[in-house]
This record gives sequence, C-alpha cells and structure tokens, in this order.
Amino acid sequence: VWKARAEAIPRDLWRPAARTPVQLETVRPAGNGGRAGYTLLDLAGSYLATRDTFYAEQAFALMHRACEYRHWGGINDKAKDTDLHAAALLIGLGVTYELFRDDLPGRQFVIDKLALQGERMYSHHIKRETLPWEQNHTYIDLGGLWCTAVATRDEIPDAKKWQELGSRALRNAVHLLDGGDGAFYEGVAYWNFGFAHHLLPLLELFRNATGEDPFAAMQSLRRHKHYLMHTLLPGGRYWLNLGDVGATHIARAGLDRARYTMLKFASEYNDPECQFLASYFAQVRKLAPADDAWTLLFWDPGVGARDPRESWTPAHHFADLGLIAARSSWRDDATHVAMRCGPAIGHRATRALLAKEVAQWKPGTGHVHPDLNGLLVFDHGEHFLVDTGYTWAKRTNEHSTVAIDGGGQIGEGERWPNYAPWDRFGYIGAFLELPGQYCYFRGEAAQGYQPELQLTRFDRHCSAMMGAESTYLVVHDVLDSLLEHKYEWLLIAIGQAQRTGPSAYRVVSGQRAMTVHLIEPASPVFTQGIVKVHERLMQGSTPERGHRLSFALSNTRTARFLAVLAFHSASDSGPRVNARPRGAEIVSEGWVDTFAIGGPAGHHSLLRRDRKEISRWATHDARGLTSNGRELFRASAPVSIAAGPDGAVVETRQAVDLRIAAPRKLSVRLQPGVHQLRYR
Repeated sequence: VWKARAEAIPRDLWRPAARTPVQLETVRPAGNGGRAGYTLLDLAGSYLATRDTFYAEQAFALMHRACEYRHWGGINDKAKDTDLHAAALLIGLGVTYELFRDDLPGRQFVIDKLALQGERMYSHHIKRETLPWEQNHTYIDLGGLWCTAVATRDEIPDAKKWQELGSRALRNAVHLLDGGDGAFYEGVAYWNFGFAHHLLPLLELFRNATGEDPFAAMQSLRRHKHYLMHTLLPGGRYWLNLGDVGATHIARAGLDRARYTMLKFASEYNDPECQFLASYFAQVRKLAPADDAWTLLFWDPGVGARDPRESWTPAHHFADLGLIAARSSWRDDATHVAMRCGPAIGHRATRALLAKEVAQWKPGTGHVHPDLNGLLVFDHGEHFLVDTGYTWAKRTNEHSTVAIDGGGQIGEGERWPNYAPWDRFGYIGAFLELPGQYCYFRGEAAQGYQPELQLTRFDRHCSAMMGAESTYLVVHDVLDSLLEHKYEWLLIAIGQAQRTGPSAYRVVSGQRAMTVHLIEPASPVFTQGIVKVHERLMQGSTPERGHRLSFALSNTRTARFLAVLAFHSASDSGPRVNARPRGAEIVSEGWVDTFAIGGPAGHHSLLRRDRKEISRWATHDARGLTSNGRELFRASAPVSIAAGPDGAVVETRQAVDLRIAAPRKLSVRLQPGVHQLRYR
C-alpha cells in the first residue's frame, strides 16, 4: 500500500528522503533529540515507500547511535530524559523499532535502552501531583512514552503501565483541546509544533493501536482550517503573532505541517476545502516537496478541491478562545485586524476546570500573554500594531491594550503565567460583520485584571470601516474603577511615531502609514520608546520588540479613550479626522463618515455618505437610527445592524419587526439570531 501510494503521489508534493548517509553527529541524540527522533520517522516512511534497504540501514545506525548516549535531551532549557527531546526519541525509536523489530541488529541493546528511558520518563511524570494535560509538553512527553510502550509491550514488563499513563494523557488532551471553534490556545506556533508536529501523528497511531477514534470525538478538528486561514496574515508570509509565536515581534509562517494537516483532514472528513488549502499553503510559501511519512500517509487523491475563500466571510469570531480576526478581503493586500479577549485556555476548558472534570489537572498557560483587548494590525503587507512574540516575563504594557498602574492583567510579569483565579477572565461581548465593508467587535476585559485594582469596567469597542485602498479603525475604551489609577492607553507600533498635529501621530512602514488621531482625552501625557523585553534566547531573537506609544491619565477612577487609526498610503496623509461632540467626522475624497457614541453603554453608530447619498451605516443595540431627520431603520426591539448597498446583517436576541429605509427599503420579521439580508 505504501509503495503504491508513493508511486502515485505527485512529485511536487512528496518524494523519498535524500539517499545520503545520515550525519550522526549533526542529529545529536544526547542534545536535541528531536532531530534524531524525527529523522528516524522520515527514514521509516521512505523505507515503507521504496523498500530500499539503504533507509533501513541508516535507521539502524541512528537507533544504535541514540542508544549509546547515557542521557537524552538536556539543552535549550529542556530537562534531560524527561522532556521534549527525550520524547521525540521515544516516538522515533518506538515507531522504527516496531517496524524493523525482526531485522534489527543488536535488538536487545535497543530494548534495554528503551526500557531505561521509558522508566525515566514514566517515573518523572507519575509522581507529579498535577499535570497540564492540554499543554504540549505533557501530551508530547507522554505520547512518546505511549509509542515506546505499544512497540515493546511484549518485551518490557513495565510497558503496560507506561501505556496506561500515555493513553490517559492523549485522551485528556483530546477532551481539553476540543474547544469547538478550531482555535489553539497556545498560539499558532504551538499549533504548528505541539499539534501538527506531534499530537496529530500520535492520534493517528493511537487509533491504529486502540481502535478508539479521536478524529470523530474531537469536533474542533474540522474547524482548524478556519484557524489557519485567519491567523495567516494576507499574502501568506507571516503568522498572527499572538502569544509566544515569533522569535521577535514579527512571526514568519512555516506551512509545511499545515500542508500535511490539511491533507489529513481532507481525507479524514472528505473535505475539499482542506484539500485546496494544502495546495494553497504550498503555493504561497513556495514549499519544496515533503519527505516526511505523514504527507505520504495522509494524501488522498480521491478528494476534490474547493477554494473556501469563495464562500467564507473575511472576518471570524473564534467564540471559545475569544479571538477576533477581521480582514478587509481575501486579497493579498488586505488589512487584517485581530484582538483576543477570553479565558487563557478557552471557555469550554475553563468550564471543565471549574467543574473538576479531569483529575490531577492544572492548566499550562505559560505561552499565553496578558493581552486582553490587545490589538494587532497588518495592512497591505506591512505590520503596524505588533505583539512582542516569545518572551520570558509576560507584561501587560507590551501589548496594545490599557495598562493600569504600569501593568494590571492577571499573569502580569510571570515567566510561566498562571491565570488563576480561573473564574476571572475577559470575553467578547459582541461581533458583527458586513463582509468586506464593516466589522464591529467589543471586548469586555475588566474581570481579566488583578482583583486588587477593583476595576469594574473595561469595554473596548472597535468599529472597522473597510476599503480596498484604506481602512480605518475607531477604538473607544470605557474604564471604571472603585480606586484611582494611572491608565496608559498603549499602542505597540512597528516603528517610531512622528507627531503631525495636536493629537495626530504617524507611523510609517514600507509604502504604508498608520495615522493615529486621538480624540479623547484632550490632553493626556504622551511618551514613546522602544519596547525592550525579557527575551527568551533563540535563533533570530532580539530584546527590542517595536515602539511603545503611551497616552496616560493619572489619579482618576474613570478613563475614556477615543481614537481613529487610519491605514493608508505613505504618500498621502490619509483621511481627515475632525472631533465632534461624542464622536468624530472622517473625511476622504469621495466620502464623509460620521461616527457617534450613543447611550450610557457607549455603543457605536457609523454612517457613510458617498456624494451626499447614504451608502453604508451601522449601529448597535438600538431600535432606530436617524440622520438629518431621515429615519434609516426602525425595529420593535433592540438590534445590532449594519447595512450596505446590497444588503444588511442583523443580530437580534428576540423576535423583531424590522423596517430598513436606506440605502434601500426592506421590511421583515426576524427570529433571534444573526441574519444576512438581501434587498428585494
């Protein structure tokens, strides 16, 4: 079967590993055991595909070389014998031992070493009072133990107890990572390393060995395609750098594992969108043919291909994680805006934790940042608002959010943040999208700040008016506390800002620019400087991670911030922004937009006039909207609504009678939910 598949698979997708001897010293089993373990898997796949004994001989040599070392792993802050590098060798040697058992020279030598390393891994983990079952170290370490246990269960007496612990770890990971929305709480880099590189193949092996089907049980797997596409920034060169992702504030996308993951889900779920995305990822990153076993195993030529961009809207709300990823379009030169406001491990896992569904579980949230209501913006191929990427100490003031008394969010300043108390977190309070034209979202983050600050409210309202050449974002923040504080409204920008007016600041990146118009408060204290982080030393890292723009208010219980962030060509000044009572006017050639804050909750209304005709408008939790005495809509109950030239999107919590008068007329009765309406 393997050989027939290898003969049929396209050569631009897969080919056997290079037929060159493995340089045993370069894979360093005693140090970075991951390289040796993964090399063994590649050799095994190439042997199965070709039946060329060269690959078997190279695998034998590498297995023996690994077994000669006294300890496995122990570099890059990883514990020897009990962490990721040792786990990779347990995976690689477990699989190749099972494959080559009957032909392996020096078989007892390998068995003895596996018995020693398996017991070292088991003894370390079994005595722990709690484990972060959902975190990559746990399911990789114990997944490696499980692989070796299954391969040696008839030869090593202790393998049975190893298998039981490993099985428990894999089942718990499946349960706790199944948030339903497809998002990955440790960030896309750890999706790439933890899930795609390790957990996905482990689940395939687990099903083969046990008959249990994690691919049927874990419903969120069907939605990973959404997470990958919405965290891949326009143009396909960069990941959304949210949490511990990039070595710096810019994270280059590696899509090799995303390619074979999409192939797996295409074949597993007969999903033509995943089949297309596998090819798309290869195209945008110019991927070379793979030589790993998984690409060959997962490929199914019988599944068709369909471009999901033809039917997906460009903005997405990952409801479990509390992540918004909003693009202006699916074009490579689109604007991409993102914000997270949710529990560190997602809503479903948090409920499981509070209900004590899983024994001996303490979440591992060390790669999650205190970044609630933090904005990231990428426009026309350029970064503007950035995250700091992988750091040791995680700090609120390294994100484009609001710092209180210098920090403030739960997890502040910790190397491996623990986001307890687990019943305190932010959440997304609203999301509404008129595809390609307008997007509104609201983060409610007060409960994600340290209790002693006595913050009662931090609502961030964001309205994005989308355009092909220019997009702007209105940000309105409402903060209240029982105590007086210093509030810093922060933007972590790609570069230094130049002041271009009394309340206007310009940041240039390549051929594009971001102009920040601060409308409220009238006279904050403005400072800026380079963000210097406590970095994790890794290839390409640097302590300097962008520029912090700070607008501060001190000795106050309440704070209100209102700003327009305009993204435009660096060759022009962008739209003109004029302050208005409780709002602003945004003016460009060909259109005039009016933004207004209405009601005690500070909900947005936004209206566009093209050549004096109303062409687009939106409002939230309202029964009606008028402009210059003209009624634009009327509803029998509060709705959130955005209307454009071709139709409208409406969200209502109860049955409602709705009449739209502009841009075109429409009358309809709606049941609770979100409705896409087209004019008749």
